[in-house]
Amino acid sequence: MRFNLPAIAILLVLATAGNAAAQKPDKKGPRRQAEVRLQVIQASSSGQGPNDAATLVPAELKTLLRFSRYTLLDAAFLRATERTEQRITVAGDILGEVEFEVQNDGQIDVKLELRRTNSLLLDTRATVKSGETVVLGASRMRDGSSGLIVLLTTKLIP
Repeated sequence: MRFNLPAIAILLVLATAGNAAAQKPDKKGPRRQAEVRLQVIQASSSGQGPNDAATLVPAELKTLLRFSRYTLLDAAFLRATERTEQRITVAGDILGEVEFEVQNDGQIDVKLELRRTNSLLLDTRATVKSGETVVLGASRMRDGSSGLIVLLTTKLIP
């Protein structure tokens, strides 16, 4: 059996070129890393209990919500690569998913979903500057005398 070596070489080159064209490079460039910190705070109207997170909540938000006590339930700190979904658990029974993408101007688009049992607590997106802290959610609980506040801080990793 004889093989036509020039013809085999041409087929290999064509197959390799076709495969390379099918695997297009990521147009967005290399994926960046960032640190993401979530703080989950319980706000309460009751005069009892710790008030250890009062300094974390912006004054403007305190005026709007009119709660008297702010307790840090939990904080999550993660370091991740953009465009990858990260799963977290905070405050014992709150499950979450965090995903982010770094924009050309260095700002970070963050998507966050928090659930407790079968209830959706928070499903939001925000654009955050590196090093900035934003309030992602603040809601009153069913009893009306307490609420949940979620703070998010991001930082690009060089």
